[in-house]
Amino acid sequence: MEKKQKVKSDEIDLIGIVDKIWSERRFLIKFTLIVFVIGVIIAFSLPRVYKSESKIIPEDTKEVVANKANSFASLLGFAVNNNASMEISADIYPDIIRSTPYLLEFANLEVSPQGMAEMSLYEYMTLHQKEAWWSFIVQLPRKIGGLFAPKAIWKNDTVWDISRLSRQQRQFIRDLANSIHVNADKETGLITIDVLMQDPDVATSVAQNIIQHLYAYITSYRTQKAREELKFIEDMYVEAHNAYDQTQERFKGYTKDYKLGTSPVTSQVNMDLAFGFYNMMAQQYEMAKVNVMKKRPIFSVIEPAMMPLNADSPRKMLIMLLSIGLGIFIGAIWIFIKDAFVK
Repeated sequence: MEKKQKVKSDEIDLIGIVDKIWSERRFLIKFTLIVFVIGVIIAFSLPRVYKSESKIIPEDTKEVVANKANSFASLLGFAVNNNASMEISADIYPDIIRSTPYLLEFANLEVSPQGMAEMSLYEYMTLHQKEAWWSFIVQLPRKIGGLFAPKAIWKNDTVWDISRLSRQQRQFIRDLANSIHVNADKETGLITIDVLMQDPDVATSVAQNIIQHLYAYITSYRTQKAREELKFIEDMYVEAHNAYDQTQERFKGYTKDYKLGTSPVTSQVNMDLAFGFYNMMAQQYEMAKVNVMKKRPIFSVIEPAMMPLNADSPRKMLIMLLSIGLGIFIGAIWIFIKDAFVK
């Protein structure tokens, strides 16, 4: 009996709620219509943003080159430890792409927005970005201060010193970082790069250059130590080659005349030592070159960046539907709050 009474009371309460909302349907419709109109204004006031997407998979160069490198090393009499080289995890690629030194490389990138002349990405994002009408109100204090500043790009902004970036340059870096979204899947290793710009051509150009700059950046980082070792060994190799040539010339001169103070045995020993050192440095030099190539990253572009045909945002239909739902929800809550205060 008690359960039936509870169920009955719940049904009566639900019916009462529906009746209350129905009795205030005119207010609810008007309120929802007002919120819907606001949603329409917002949907059509936001500037269009286009998204260019690319997907890459960085392959492990050790698996690709290790067998060939080890075979070559075994021929030269050297043992290679595959675990000795340090690799950069793909998990930090998003941090690299959004870092200030990396983004500075895009400041002078030449882009061609639709209907405009070719310009740098810095100039495009600084002077040719559309904003919603209410952003003028929000940024009014800064706009007033900007009346006393030059509207064009300052001359000193063409010089990019990472330790002395101007306020306008710092804003460009922040805006560009917010326009790039990078997602690294730890399980598959797939890296998705999304670039959001107000122009489809600019979005595509930036997305394409991100992959090129990332490959160059990772290559430089991973091969830095190997290139330094290669330079050192190359210098030693050249020195050993010159020493061997000099020893060989002296030995040839000794065979022509016997005016040197050294014996033939000593000259032969010196030449053998010079040749041994030269041969060892030649092997080290070849191994150093292989080591540099082994550390170069390999990117497989799964999905290249393509020019978007339609804007990614704002999603006007979704905004309008959400405004209708929000209007009904807030209007219904206001009906019961008003009724509670009246009682």
